[in-house]
Amino acid sequence: MTTTLHQAGYGPQHYQLSARDKTGQLLGKSTLQLAVLGLAVAIGVLSATIRGPLIVGLPVAALLALVGVAPWKHQRPLVEQLGALAEYALTPKVWSAQLDLLGSQGTKAPLPPPMAGLVLHQMRDAKGREVCLIEDTKVGHLSVAVRVAGRRFALASPDEQDAMLAGWADALTPFGRRGGPVVALAWTSWASPTRIEAHRAWLAEVADPSAPSEARVSYDEVLAATGAHASAHDVVVTLSVDVDRASRRPGQRHGPRNATERRSVAAATLLRELALFSGRLAGAGLDAGAPLSGAELARVLRERLDPSCVGRLDVRGRSLGDVAGLVAPANAGPLHCEQRRTAWRTDGTWHRALVVSEWPRTPVGADWMGSFLLDVDCVRLTTVVFEPLDPVASTRLVEFQMANHEGDLSHRDEKRRVVTGQVRRRGQNIARREEQLLDGHIEFRYLGLVVVSAPDHEALDRATEAVTEAGARCRMELRPVDGQHAAAVVAALPLGRTPSRATA
Repeated sequence: MTTTLHQAGYGPQHYQLSARDKTGQLLGKSTLQLAVLGLAVAIGVLSATIRGPLIVGLPVAALLALVGVAPWKHQRPLVEQLGALAEYALTPKVWSAQLDLLGSQGTKAPLPPPMAGLVLHQMRDAKGREVCLIEDTKVGHLSVAVRVAGRRFALASPDEQDAMLAGWADALTPFGRRGGPVVALAWTSWASPTRIEAHRAWLAEVADPSAPSEARVSYDEVLAATGAHASAHDVVVTLSVDVDRASRRPGQRHGPRNATERRSVAAATLLRELALFSGRLAGAGLDAGAPLSGAELARVLRERLDPSCVGRLDVRGRSLGDVAGLVAPANAGPLHCEQRRTAWRTDGTWHRALVVSEWPRTPVGADWMGSFLLDVDCVRLTTVVFEPLDPVASTRLVEFQMANHEGDLSHRDEKRRVVTGQVRRRGQNIARREEQLLDGHIEFRYLGLVVVSAPDHEALDRATEAVTEAGARCRMELRPVDGQHAAAVVAALPLGRTPSRATA
């Protein structure tokens, strides 16, 4: 999927989000479907040719053919969901952390099965700051997280918003260079309406008893009027590199053979890319802080996985702004997890993940998602993952899709079938993408995830309905990823884990 831009005369710009390409490799079938169907045909032909014991292959061939063409939920191919279904069936449904009473595990956090393969490393950067690096040993990625704050985007004029959005695009563009080490970038926005009580507790501690009673009464009235609508927002950006690619020095085809040295070189590359990216973000009106330390990242994970602990952690701080560094990295993970088909529980909180299956089809303004992000009535986490595409690979993909589209038009003409509006729009999107690639633009594959959190199932259902309706008002279609909630929640966290293709 790609994002395209056009200027409608003078004034604010409008943005067109391309629809997901569902044409497939041949006759609307994906590569995996074609492989399964080809295997079914081969087994069927062999069984029909060589009679006797091999005749049992005919039912196998029929079963494979059924799996290859049968749709699953939301018209997704069944064969593409088999991996996720098998993973859900084989994953333990209940998990509890082993208590480290003697401290033998040190700073290593016990993590549940959906977070297996994630390792937190602590190091110091060139400025002497403590930095937490997240290594995903499953795919060989190394990630770092940083808090990012905006500058009144919602209150800016449309022209200022367009300029900020153009600055964001300029900040992302260098990641798409051919052979670059960056493989993914994600921003996560955590919103919670429950932190006003922490402010009241802090106010009770620091309030001056000699202050005029009228001022205290007036401020209490302000809190009473705004407390029901108050919410906290925390945006974290995660940058990920491929360890093998990032560990290669200029002019070398291979990185160091030693895993520790390879990770060290990749970490230096990652921090250098983050420093350059932070500088580009300043031009987009965004302020990037220092990379999160182990304690800060642990605090972030605790807030997302169990929002009920926020009040307790805030009380330990002196103010709302002094809440970092209170959680040890060894306590970053949950102590108990329970996985169900429709939700995932971590400690005292239930989570339900929803994927953005459809983005707006009509042109939208720069602030089209503002109401969804700012109007908060439940605890939720919104994540968008970007994967830069190699320019050569993008060009080949567009050429293939263009040839596929022309073939579809010729087939419809031969069969005298109507060319629908959906087919025409698909051709327009392909042509627009080709023009942008010719102009030197970079393509990104992107995926949106929304995680809703609540203390019980009833509250989770209400929050899910409210979030789904809020997404519909912004012309987004949100669908729950049943059977994959645990994996989707982990992918939505600022840990650099790439979502699976089944979820996407």
